[in-house]
Parts: sequence; structure tokens; C-alpha cells
Amino acid sequence: MFVPTDSFGGMTPEEKAADALKKLFTFVAIRTVLNEEEEREKEPDDFDLSTELKSFVDENPMIRSDEWLSKLLRHSAFEMRASASRILELREEFAEEDFKWERVQDDVLQSMKKDNGELMKNYMIANVFSMLKPSECLLLNLLSLCNELSENDKKQLSKTA
Repeated sequence: MFVPTDSFGGMTPEEKAADALKKLFTFVAIRTVLNEEEEREKEPDDFDLSTELKSFVDENPMIRSDEWLSKLLRHSAFEMRASASRILELREEFAEEDFKWERVQDDVLQSMKKDNGELMKNYMIANVFSMLKPSECLLLNLLSLCNELSENDKKQLSKTA
């Protein structure tokens, strides 16, 4: 399939997906650092990395993960720069060791096929109903309801009929 080169600002679909995944991995790493920090025993006068990092995340929306990390690496507080270094380590580790690449492909394909089928079914129903007489619509509605009944429901109905 040909995808015009200007579709994603000159990026291929794969490059665009890679960029989105890198951003996701960065968020995973940030959350991991925050979790590690929240579980760590702290002294009363310790630097509150958890609060500071949350504030940094809130005040600096991540557009490009590398630019965001570059800014964090230049932060005035040493602890914040150290957290950036840890985030760099963790996002790479997550991508290499923990992320289930095959599962993403399977999940996307299954979800897309299911959604495409549902969307096409709804489209067809809407178009077929628009061409039918009211009495034909009623019959189709009844057939649709019957198809949605479970086997148990159908047995119950046949007993009462």
C-alpha cells in the first residue's frame, strides 16, 4: 500500500508508531520511577522527588519524549537529573525485556477486525433500513433480536410458545 510521504510530517507509519511507542515507554518509566520513590524509606529532610517529578510532568507536557527528557536532564535539582537518567535506563529496559511486541500486533489486528466488522454491520443496517418499508423494518428488527438471543433464551421461548 502506498502511503503519501506527507501523511505524518514526512514520517513513515512505522516511524510514527515508533515515536508513539517511545513516548509510551517514557511514561511507563516515569511511572516506575514515581512508584520506586513512593515505596522508598525517606528521611524528613530528603528531597521530595515524587512531588517534584509529578509537578514537572504536570508543568511540562510531553510532546516529544527526547526533548522532554533533555529538559529534565538540565533541571537545577540534582535529584531531578538523576531521575531523568533512571527514566532513560528504564524505558530502554522495558522496550527490550518487558514489552510484548507480538501481543500488540495480535491485539491491534483482532481489535481492528472486530471493530471493522461492527462498523460495517451498523453501516449496512442503517442503509438497508433506510430503503425498507416500516413493516419490513419491524421484521428485520425481530430477526436481529432473535440472533442476539442466547441458546438458553431460545430454549425458554420455545417452551412457552
